Amino acid sequence: MTYVSLADLERAARAGLPGEIWDFLAGGSGTESSLVANRTALERIFLIPRMLRDLTDTTTEVEILGRRAALPIAVAPVAYQRLFHPEGELAAARAARNAGVPYTICTLSSVALEEITAVGGRPWFQLYWLREEKRSLELVRRAEDSGCEAIVFTVDVPWMGRRLRDMRNGFALPESVTAANFDAGTAAHRRTQGASAVADHTAREFAPATWESVEAVRAHTGLPVVLKGGPRRRGRTPGR
Repeated sequence: MTYVSLADLERAARAGLPGEIWDFLAGGSGTESSLVANRTALERIFLIPRMLRDLTDTTTEVEILGRRAALPIAVAPVAYQRLFHPEGELAAARAARNAGVPYTICTLSSVALEEITAVGGRPWFQLYWLREEKRSLELVRRAEDSGCEAIVFTVDVPWMGRRLRDMRNGFALPESVTAANFDAGTAAHRRTQGASAVADHTAREFAPATWESVEAVRAHTGLPVVLKGGPRRRGRTPGR
């Protein structure tokens, strides 16, 4: 089959994945109103054509964090990608490399970050703040040592949202899929009716990010630190 749009790929994924894994991939928190709002906001963005312009040297290239990228985007971090494809993050990282855009490695990747950076391209590392600061900073050091170009620090997940699809499915990771970047124990694999094992695991492992944790990361690395998440309030200047 030939895929010519993201919608084509989405339909193929939904048809090919087990139902509970599709729900984990595609679902949102609560009533999923934020998921709908995000899609609606994206659909409101239009490209405005400029007529009678010389397009001979037109390019989509842009500078991101000091280096050129083929498009003004980066691939977002997604956890446990071996749920969706046998190669998991390795396949996605190769695709990003071939497309000439940065690829963001998730803290909860199902392939170790060193294996992913070995693919090449422009890897970034997404950090969730763990309850043990030492473990968080060890991940930052590993990311820098393995060739990541930036730390993308997620600051809008003090705890995981109530993902109702996962709760209804009693979702848990299969034994073959693990958090490959650190010893996460077995919490994410324990299936419990009416609960999400992944949410239970993150509740045990994650701590809310603060400005103090941001400063700790900045002091521990020479890489750019990008803060991911948080609403932009119109008419107000973001601050501490």
